[in-house]
Amino acid sequence: MWGFRPIVPLPRRWHSVFMAGLLAVVLFGMVPSACANPFQGLIYGRITLKDNQTREGILLWANRQLFWEDIFDAQREENNALDFLNSSEIKQLSDQEIKDKIEWGFMHLWEKNIPSKSQKFSCRFGDLGSITVADDDNAVLYFKNGSSLRVRGTDRHRDVGHRIHMIDPNGEWHKIRWDDIRRIEFKPTPANALNSAVKPLYGTITTAAGELRGFVKWDQDETMTSFRLDGKIDDKPKRITFGSIRKIEKIADNTCAVTLFSEKQIVLSDNDDVGPTNHGLTVFVKGTGSMIIDWKDFKEAVFDYDQTQDELMGYLDFKEPKVLWGRVKTRDGAIYKGKMIYDLDEQWDFETLEGKEDDRHYSIVLRDIRLIEPHPESFTTILLKNGRKLNLDGHHDVTDKNWGVLVWKGSTSPKYIPWKSIQSIYLP
Repeated sequence: MWGFRPIVPLPRRWHSVFMAGLLAVVLFGMVPSACANPFQGLIYGRITLKDNQTREGILLWANRQLFWEDIFDAQREENNALDFLNSSEIKQLSDQEIKDKIEWGFMHLWEKNIPSKSQKFSCRFGDLGSITVADDDNAVLYFKNGSSLRVRGTDRHRDVGHRIHMIDPNGEWHKIRWDDIRRIEFKPTPANALNSAVKPLYGTITTAAGELRGFVKWDQDETMTSFRLDGKIDDKPKRITFGSIRKIEKIADNTCAVTLFSEKQIVLSDNDDVGPTNHGLTVFVKGTGSMIIDWKDFKEAVFDYDQTQDELMGYLDFKEPKVLWGRVKTRDGAIYKGKMIYDLDEQWDFETLEGKEDDRHYSIVLRDIRLIEPHPESFTTILLKNGRKLNLDGHHDVTDKNWGVLVWKGSTSPKYIPWKSIQSIYLP
């Protein structure tokens, strides 16, 4: 999916620990909440089973996604973009793939055997309206504007075909098998979804490239103030509730100094949470998207709950999807405006563009981007609507492996523009 080490499921021995941690959200969360609905950012839905029974509550997805802003990832069942290219254009793409040592042939293109990079689909959970399960590995996604997309799960795309966990308002966990599900309907998260004043983790993360401030997912699973940081002191296990932690500073690859709000200091080591087997941190920054920080690049986290200015996006904060529309300027000065498909797969404004800058992997929603300026065989400059500028590489969305764009000028036959011919893409 992402051009970096994929997040793997928790080992079975840790799964019960993770579940107990989120259950503590209900039983032990004591941090006061400043917002009207402290749970608005958590995924919530109604599940209809094949026997017509229903379940409703907060949902935890297969890859430990808990926030509406988390990324849903699957593989498209089909992509018809190549149907609009002529044989010469398709051959150029085929030659490019062969050059990259990806073995698929010219004739396979016409059989719709499309390389995996043009089959990936990703969006935020808050952009989904509902999911209808077709079979063990297939589903139909319905978006908020009524459009739909058929997708399937794979070993790399685990959000279709794997069981889901639900916690109901009484704090009870339910494991729901995928093949027992008929339909999942997403809904705004009610303020009484949990009987607790717990809050999502929020603070400033420092890396070698600078600081990021936003909501934090630690080790890709600890997300709330009631979760616990695990480690060892003199080979003895020690667990500290995140809500009591002011600062975590990495002092060695497998050791962190932890400062509590009480000013007490503790040194923890030898655990996934504070060592090189940490799966990394995700930071959700308003107007920019989600960024993943590898453990090797992490330096320090300072948590701050009293001065939080932002809130996690609630379900109703996600806008109705629109077809991607833009203005493409080519290197020979021609300009094409209209509906477009980016990289021959992204066609909606809620889909994501991925890339790396310094030590951060970005997933940016296309509707948050103002300008895309490719630098052939190098990087791509991205100007966000909030004024932030990024120079991204490390992913086919922003390198010479990008397949280019299709632009409709009001006719049924679009104009195909290869990536190397693009000077800029303006997204209003």
